[in-house]
Amino acid sequence: MYLKPKRLIFPVLVATFCLMLLSACQLQPLPSDASMGLSATEKSDASSLFTLHSDAWLLSQADEGIDWGSFRTDPGAIIFHDGQYHMFRNVFGGFPGPVEIGYATSPDGIDWTDVTDGPILRSADVESAGIAAVVTGALVEDDGTWVLYFHTWLSPSPSLGRGDIGRATAPSPEGPWTVDAELVLSKGSAEEWDGGQVSQASVVRTEHDSEERYVMSYTGADRRGFMRIGIATSEDGIQWAKYNDPLTSIAPFAESDPVIVPDLDGWDDGSAYMGRMVNTTSGWLMVYKSLGAGLGPKLGMAVSDDGITWHKTANGPIMDGNLIPNALGFGHYALAQHEDELRLYTEFFGWEIGSGIYLLKSNAELTNLPHAIQDTEMAKKARQLNYVAYWGGNQARSWDKQNWRAYEAENPDLAVQWAGADNYGSPANTNIVADVTSENPPDVVSGNIVGVMREYVDQGLIADISELWAEEGWDEAFPTTLKEMVTFDGKQYFVPQAIQFNGIFYRQDIFVDAGVSVPETWDELLTACDALNNHGVTPMTITASQWPPPIGFWFSHINMRLNGPDFHDRLMRGQERYDDPRVREVFTYWLQLFEHKCFSEESAGNNYSAAMTEFASGEAAMYAHGTWLYQFYPADQADQLGFFRFPIIDPEQPLGELVPLYGAFIPAKASNPEEARAFLAYLGSVESQQSNFDALGRIASHMGVDQSQYHDVLQQGWEMIENAEYVTQLYGANTQPSLALAAYFNGFIPFWQEPTPEKADEILTYIESVRAQIYSE
Repeated sequence: MYLKPKRLIFPVLVATFCLMLLSACQLQPLPSDASMGLSATEKSDASSLFTLHSDAWLLSQADEGIDWGSFRTDPGAIIFHDGQYHMFRNVFGGFPGPVEIGYATSPDGIDWTDVTDGPILRSADVESAGIAAVVTGALVEDDGTWVLYFHTWLSPSPSLGRGDIGRATAPSPEGPWTVDAELVLSKGSAEEWDGGQVSQASVVRTEHDSEERYVMSYTGADRRGFMRIGIATSEDGIQWAKYNDPLTSIAPFAESDPVIVPDLDGWDDGSAYMGRMVNTTSGWLMVYKSLGAGLGPKLGMAVSDDGITWHKTANGPIMDGNLIPNALGFGHYALAQHEDELRLYTEFFGWEIGSGIYLLKSNAELTNLPHAIQDTEMAKKARQLNYVAYWGGNQARSWDKQNWRAYEAENPDLAVQWAGADNYGSPANTNIVADVTSENPPDVVSGNIVGVMREYVDQGLIADISELWAEEGWDEAFPTTLKEMVTFDGKQYFVPQAIQFNGIFYRQDIFVDAGVSVPETWDELLTACDALNNHGVTPMTITASQWPPPIGFWFSHINMRLNGPDFHDRLMRGQERYDDPRVREVFTYWLQLFEHKCFSEESAGNNYSAAMTEFASGEAAMYAHGTWLYQFYPADQADQLGFFRFPIIDPEQPLGELVPLYGAFIPAKASNPEEARAFLAYLGSVESQQSNFDALGRIASHMGVDQSQYHDVLQQGWEMIENAEYVTQLYGANTQPSLALAAYFNGFIPFWQEPTPEKADEILTYIESVRAQIYSE
C-alpha cells in the first residue's frame, strides 16, 4: 500500500508492468567453452564490472520484419554453435498475451539478423502454455538435434506465472519444432519452496565421472511468491531429478533444496531468481537477479565447482539498472562468453519503445572476476528455526528483518530459514491461513493474528503457549483486552507484538473553520456531514477501488455498534447468516451516509492514493482509517489530525473496537517447538516491541514500553483500547479468506458504487450463498 502521485502514473504503470513480468519471461542462455578462472580475491564495484557496448539496442520489438510482435522483446536463450551466435528471443504482442519465439543469428554477437519472417515457435503450439510459453534455454545435441527449454505462464500474477518447465526439439533452429508431450520439471507440492512455480530454466550439458550429464538451474517460488534458485540434474535432458542434500538443508524441504537463497542482510534480501549458468574448464559461474534492498532490480554472481553446490561471490551486486541512459529499468537477460569476456544481453525498457536488447561487456577478464565466499556456515549450526513473517509494507519488512538480526546476534548458533510476504499483497489473510493449515508448517508465524485463526485453535492447529505466558509474566505485561483477544478456553495461543487501531481521523483545522464538533453519536455524525457540506468541504473520503479494507471498516464498525460485538463475532465465524434482518439493517444505516452526502462523488472510484490526497489537501475532512495512515500523511502536517471513536448507534451495546493486532504464534506441527518458544519470548519482550515503535510508530502491546513517547492521538487510541469491552480484527483477517474476498469485491465495492436498498439485498443474498458453501450449510 503506497501513494502514487498522479504525475507519476505512467512510470508507476511501467514499473508495475515490469514486476508483473518477473516470472512470465525470465530467460536463460547457454555458454561457450572458453576457459575461465574463479580464484581472484579483489572485489569489484557494481558500477564498474560491466560497460555498455553501445547506447543503441541490438534488437527491439519494433525491428523491421517483426510485424507479429510489437510490445516488447527479450534475448531469450543464446548459444554459440558452428561459428556463429544463435538467439531465440521472446517477442510479445501484448500483455498479458501469447509470446512468439523469434530466431536471429550473428557472426560476432553484435550485429544480429532475424533469420525468419515469422516466429519459429508460438505459444499456441504448446498445449499446456496457458497464457504463454517463454523460452529460457537452448542447446544442440551431438546428433544435431536442437533443443529449447521453456516455462509455461498460466496466470498474469505479479510474482508468479504459476507454470512449469517444458521442452521442444527440432532438426534445425528454423524448425519444425516439436513440443514434448510431457513437461520436464514441475512445481513441488504446496508445502515446498518451489510449490508455487518453477521457471527460468538454464541448461548446461557437461561430463561428470566420464558420463554425460545435464544440469539445470531453475527459479522456484513458494505459494507466497518468495523466489529462490534450485538445481536439477538429468542423464538425457528429459527426465530430471531435483537436487536434495539432507546434510546441509536448514529447512524441511520435501523433494529438493534451493542452492541460492536471499541473504537477510544482503543486497538480495528480497528474492533470488533468473539464474544463468556458464561452465568452463576452470569452474561454473551463475548470474542471478534480485529485487532486494534498495530500489530496482540488481544482478549478482555465484560460482561452483560442480554446477550443484553454489557460493555467492564477494563483491555483492554486479549490476543495477543505471547503465542505460534514460532507461526505465531492465528486464530479462542472457549470459554468454566471447573469448575471455563475459557478455550480458539485457532487455531494457525505454520511453519510446517497449523494450530493446542491449549488450554489456565485463571490464575485467574472466580470470579476474570476484572470488567465492563460503556461505554454508548456516547449515553447520546446531539449532534451527523456520520463521515466516507477514509484514505490512516495506518499512515493516525492514524492521522485521532487523528485529530478527538482533535476536540472531544473541543466538549465534541458531540457523534460520526466513521467508514471508507483504500483508498488503491481499486484503484477506490467505497466506497466513495456508501456513496454519499446512502439513509442514513453519516453526513461528507472525503477522495480523487472531481473527479467523481462532477457528484453527479450535481445530488444534495452533500450539498452546499458556506456560510461556506464565514464565514471562505476560498476564501483567499485556492489557486485559489483548489477553482476552488471544485466550480461548482459559489458554493463550498468541503473543501480541504491536497494536494499531481504527476509528475516524479528522482535520482539526477544518472542523474549527466549519464550527463542527467531534461527533459522539450516529446522529451527530450525520449532522457533521450536513454542516461540512454547507461549508463547501467534502465530509469524508474513502478508498473504494483496488484496495477495499477501508470499506470493510464501515461494515464492521456499524455492525458492532448496531448489533453488538457478540453478533459480529458469530457472523465472522460463519455462525450467523448474511441475509439475517440484523445484517440488512447495517446497510440501512450505511445508506444514510450516502443520503447525507458524507462521501465525495468520486469516492466509488478512489484508489488509496486519491483518497489520501483528498484528505491531506483538505478537500475532505474525515477518513475512517487505521493508525498506519501516518505512514502516508505528510509528516509536516500531522499535527492537523485528530481522532475520535466510531460513533455510538445503540448505547445498550457493549463497546467493540477494531484493533489490528500484530503478533506471533507456533503452529502445532512445528518441527522446532523449543526454539520457537524462545523466539516468541523475545518477540514479546520490551526490547523487541520498543524497536517496533521506533521503526514503525506502532503502539507496543507490552505495557513496559514507555507510553509517554506516544503522541496525543496514539495516547487517545491506547485509552480507547483499554476501555473497550471487546476488540477484534479487520474484516479481511477476521473471517475465512475466500468469504472475505467475495464480500469485498462482489459485495462491499458494488454496494459503494450503487448504494441502494435493492443492491444491498442482492449482495447480501450473494454473500450468504458463499458463507453457506464455505461452512457447508
